Amino acid sequence: MDIGGLSIDKIKEQISKYEQEIKDLKEKAVKATGDARAKLEVQISLLKARIADAKAKLEELKGKGKDILGKFKK
Repeated sequence: MDIGGLSIDKIKEQISKYEQEIKDLKEKAVKATGDARAKLEVQISLLKARIADAKAKLEELKGKGKDILGKFKK
């Protein structure tokens, strides 16, 4: 489904990429110390926020899709 230039599949793909980045950063953070570890943890937090935003947009798109289908059923 594509609404306003946003595609559910594209959002799901982006979420998967963010989740993989988090996994990679966590692996690096285990080996890192001090400043490097703190910077990696900040990046992880930012990615988690992006995932939350993407999931919210995904739910919004799903809701709009249902609204649009409902209009056609009338």
